[in-house]
Amino acid sequence: MVLTPGTWRQTHNRDNDYFIDREIQRTYNYTGLPGNRVQDAMVTESMGAIPDRAKEHLGTTDRAIIFWRRQLMRLAVELESGIEPKILSEASLFRVRPIDLITSEANLLPLWDADHADHLQEAAVPMPVVS
Repeated sequence: MVLTPGTWRQTHNRDNDYFIDREIQRTYNYTGLPGNRVQDAMVTESMGAIPDRAKEHLGTTDRAIIFWRRQLMRLAVELESGIEPKILSEASLFRVRPIDLITSEANLLPLWDADHADHLQEAAVPMPVVS
């Protein structure tokens, strides 16, 4: 990534169409851009303003999106009431790992909390030393 001197802005940016190379686009890769950082910047910047999701219709396959949006809204309301998220005071919560499960449960928070408690309990057990 090359930055414009004195800024945090990439030299390949929206104002210069990311220096897209149409010959490279025709013959080498479909973006015509040099490297994934420029490609990532182009995709991120070209999305435009944050869309109004009021008319969005999420389906059953969007359950994770629904869960995290509700989680973020709950955290925002709690923070507004002066309740800081636990993650700010418990560094161990930054250790991220996936949960692999299939459930018909609508509220995923108790499942996540139970799995997380099990994980913390497992982490507290000392690992055997192998020599």
